[in-house]
Amino acid sequence: MLLLSGDVFRDANAQISRPQNLLAGTIVYDMVQDAEGNLWFGTENGLIRYDGHGLRRYSTAEGLPGNSVLYVGADAAGRVWALDFTGNTSFVRQGVLHTPADTPLLEDAASSNLVQTSVFTDADTTWIAWEQHRVMRFTPDQADNFSFLNPELVSVRHIARDRRGNIMLASVDSLYQVSPGSLYPTAAIRKSFTPGRVFNYRGVPFAPFGTAWQRMEFSADAAAESAAAPWMTAGAETIKFPQPEIRGRMFTAIETYDEFIALGTTDGLYFISPEPGLPVKTALEGMFVNRVLQDFEGNIWASTLGSGVFKFPAGFWQTAGFEASKAGLSSLRSLLILPDGSVIYGSASEVYGLHRNNELTLSLLPEYMSSRFGLQLLLMDYWGDDIVLASSNRLFSGPVRSDGTIDFEAGYFVTVGGAKQIVPVSENRIYAAATEGIIQIDRLPDGGLTHQNLYNRRFTALAYHPRSGLIAGSAQGVWQFRDNLLTPVFQVLENAQITDLKRWGQDELLISTNGFGLWQACLLSGELFRLFEDDLRLLNIRELKIDETGNWWLATSTGLFSYNPAAEQLISWDTGNIRRIDVKNGLLAYITSDVAVERSVAQANGPEFRLNLNHPRLIADQVQVALKASSLLSGADGSETRTYSAVSLPHHTRLLQLDTSAPFFREEGQLKYFFRLEPADTGWQETRQPDFTFRVLRPGSYRLHIRAEAPGAQAATALLIPFVIEAPFWKKSWFLVLTFLLSLGLLVALVQLQLRAVKRREQAKLLQYVKTVELEQQALTAMMNPHFVFNVLNSVRQFMAAKEDGKADEYLLLFARLIRLQLEATFRKKISLRQELELLEMYVRLEKLRIQNPLEFHVYLSEELQEELDEIEIPSMLIQPFLENALLHGIQPSAKPGIVSLTVALEGQNRLVVKLEDNGIGFDKNHKTKQNRHESLALKLITQRLELMQPGPKTETALLIESNPGEGTVVRFVLPV
Repeated sequence: MLLLSGDVFRDANAQISRPQNLLAGTIVYDMVQDAEGNLWFGTENGLIRYDGHGLRRYSTAEGLPGNSVLYVGADAAGRVWALDFTGNTSFVRQGVLHTPADTPLLEDAASSNLVQTSVFTDADTTWIAWEQHRVMRFTPDQADNFSFLNPELVSVRHIARDRRGNIMLASVDSLYQVSPGSLYPTAAIRKSFTPGRVFNYRGVPFAPFGTAWQRMEFSADAAAESAAAPWMTAGAETIKFPQPEIRGRMFTAIETYDEFIALGTTDGLYFISPEPGLPVKTALEGMFVNRVLQDFEGNIWASTLGSGVFKFPAGFWQTAGFEASKAGLSSLRSLLILPDGSVIYGSASEVYGLHRNNELTLSLLPEYMSSRFGLQLLLMDYWGDDIVLASSNRLFSGPVRSDGTIDFEAGYFVTVGGAKQIVPVSENRIYAAATEGIIQIDRLPDGGLTHQNLYNRRFTALAYHPRSGLIAGSAQGVWQFRDNLLTPVFQVLENAQITDLKRWGQDELLISTNGFGLWQACLLSGELFRLFEDDLRLLNIRELKIDETGNWWLATSTGLFSYNPAAEQLISWDTGNIRRIDVKNGLLAYITSDVAVERSVAQANGPEFRLNLNHPRLIADQVQVALKASSLLSGADGSETRTYSAVSLPHHTRLLQLDTSAPFFREEGQLKYFFRLEPADTGWQETRQPDFTFRVLRPGSYRLHIRAEAPGAQAATALLIPFVIEAPFWKKSWFLVLTFLLSLGLLVALVQLQLRAVKRREQAKLLQYVKTVELEQQALTAMMNPHFVFNVLNSVRQFMAAKEDGKADEYLLLFARLIRLQLEATFRKKISLRQELELLEMYVRLEKLRIQNPLEFHVYLSEELQEELDEIEIPSMLIQPFLENALLHGIQPSAKPGIVSLTVALEGQNRLVVKLEDNGIGFDKNHKTKQNRHESLALKLITQRLELMQPGPKTETALLIESNPGEGTVVRFVLPV
């Protein structure tokens, strides 16, 4: 039964969520977005930057001349201009504030008696106007004053650029045109303007004029070239908005990316559609909206005098809806989008609504749908071409007429209590999860319905899988119904309240819960894992839908979300306690208990934009380090990297902090930062915060890479920041080289000292050794002399026994002379070679008297010794023992005449070779006799003397004796001289 029809749905202001309010309760005079995407607000408390992460304030504490910033602007040179109430002009560039007190460019931009009226930025040039007649133009390195012909009559309110490139200056009653590059007006006409902001519509600048907008161009024909809009007057000289909803004086406006007009007046904010007849969407009623701005992402920002800044997400102005209580509906319970785009809304009463062609029609459900518990339209869905409606105790299936109304007379119903979800499995069978249990409903050949209860238990969700059978959800987890048996599955969720089940792909199942979030399960393997575990917004999920493109739609207690599983992109569409949703053919509809909203799925995408990373700020141990961009590098994949000049940091740096940000104002948590610190990191690290902290880095060279990514946005130009942690001076190369050289010098000095000490010890040992040798030689000499005396006296005794007194007398005379010479040599370490030879000749003469055999003794001296017999000295009585052995043991026993030869030669500079030969009987070295076992004591002594005389290590034999029986003996030894 028809109750009501009309334009009830035209209440375009119905909405679930409210715009985000930034700087609540603050007077905001102006705002602008810079090239990186930051929003800047001129407020009563200073200049404020907002990048989507946090606020940064510049005030008098940081050097700003005045806290009340009336106008702000941003040019292409990276400067954000701030015009404060004191008449001073400042700008911020790369985070550094520049004021007239410290920047020569701004010295003339201070007018203490005047207040600024406008600022306009054009590429890297900025125009600023003060009260009365003052206008200045700023380029990156120059400031120029503008001149008027009649300055006392001029007070510029607005500055803009027309389509021909001229600068347009609008005063209270005149419009001035300034040619490019000029500093004085080239033409002027009479036009009136009121305070506010310039509105650029399709390339044409308009300025406020009371309740209309006056064009800031000279030629009406030029303005007529732009496309006309329904609310523009003939010739496009003036824009008027005839909608009666718009109240207040025109102050600010912009054209959105989808050609809507966002209009701010002294009494609110209005969104005007370019299509005629559509209602105006009103927001911020009663507030003085003094600035409207659309950011790169398509969001609308509105600043107010005293109420802060409000953000309206992209597409907000295209949503339509109604409040159920105002439309004649009680609390909303269900909705369904029909194939033609109409939407049916079910309520907690017998009244339901049909929205079709921008009109809402209210109707009554048939009486059989009611029960003793009243009537609530809990569920609406499709079964083939028929619609299914479920109330508290009935389930209806029937056709939908071409006008979108339900043909209850052609349909059928069965008694099913509280159906929550249906699952069609064929054209003639569906299953329903209801308070009564799992219900099987079949369609009869005549179109009637029959049903049976498969399992009596309260269920809230249902899904069907060809191999696994029915999967049911309840307040006690998930169950599998197959072969008339109900078995619990997924024990992790045994205490979870299941709100929805949806097949995903062939064998995957999505499980939404109230309090435990969203889960994904494999029906074949039984694997189960939780999705969005760290996102607290997705704990309480009321309903889950999957659209034609495969996107998931989640209605939760905190808002409406969509998820693209291919791109892993989660988007928030609205906030509030969303009860039910439906999405078909690009149309999205959702409800809370009292508000219904319809919108296009494409409306939230906004324009395509690119992320930008702000100039980084490096702080080392609480001290800021200046960073300077050096170059922009392009990769093979089209990516870009901005590199910075390397900075050096002291070795004692303990805390290194670097912060940057990519301005992003869409869904919270969607912006991701990636960084890699080489060589410490081998891969990219992910974070949600743009603050990077490194503690106690070792000395060395580092390269910090930073990039940012967000769904629906082009990746930002990456940053590459090289820096060096200097090594302490004791680890630097120059210090190491110096230390090495000093250590080497010290080592050499120590070695030299050690060598000197060793040399002194060796010299001391040598002196001791020499003294020892001398004493031993003296001892040996003293031991030899008695032996020689014994032999001489023995010979005298033999002469006397033989009664040869004459020989004995001669012998004693020679012996006396020999003893005298020997005594003289005893107290001398050495004697000359000549003296030694005289002693030997005297000794041979003694032995000739005693030996019977003829005896010849020959002395051979080398030529070089002939003149040096007195200079060369040798130990005394050194040769005599060998001569004695030759005479007594070689010549005397022989029957043949004896010949003894002594050869002395100089070898080298300090070696004297002595060789003694005889032709005696010789001896066999291997034949041991009593005589040779008792070798001459003199021979032993002289051998020891020769060994002691050898300097240093003994490299050769001191004494060499060669003898053959019957042939004689040769004795050879070397003396040092």
